[in-house]
Amino acid sequence: MAAKTQPAKRHQAIKESQRVFWDNQDWIHDFTLGGKTKPFWWQMDEDYNIHIRRKFKNATSWKVEKIATADIDALQTYMAAKDWVKLANNVAKLAKGEEQEGIGKFLYTINKDGTLSSSLGALLTSTGIWEHNGAKRGIQFKIRPDIQWKQTLMDYYHDNAFEPSGF
Repeated sequence: MAAKTQPAKRHQAIKESQRVFWDNQDWIHDFTLGGKTKPFWWQMDEDYNIHIRRKFKNATSWKVEKIATADIDALQTYMAAKDWVKLANNVAKLAKGEEQEGIGKFLYTINKDGTLSSSLGALLTSTGIWEHNGAKRGIQFKIRPDIQWKQTLMDYYHDNAFEPSGF
């Protein structure tokens, strides 16, 4: 098996409409957790930013959103100060300021998109960085403090990224 090249050599950023896409797109396909799983794709750049690609119901194109490394660091700090943390990402409640404390509300205060918490929770669970309570409703997550998220996620990404199809 050939050794994988480092992301800095493999990718050349192309800025387009304030979003970052890669000329050699290596994406990992995953699904959100819970009763209504939804597909999404994700990739990680050389600065440890996570890019999530998802398609909403009735949408004609994919939406790509970036979660900055600093935001993930802040979320990890938030998670480390608690035991189990609720998903808490109801769109209507977030917009009205009525959502309970949790990952969705925390992300909403940072970047105004708490719905990314579903995808982020799934990918951090599948990579072993977080634990999931196994529930389909009342989803909660717990950080694994012994895991260094950046290196673990980058290793997982390098081992599992591949060329996408069907976008």
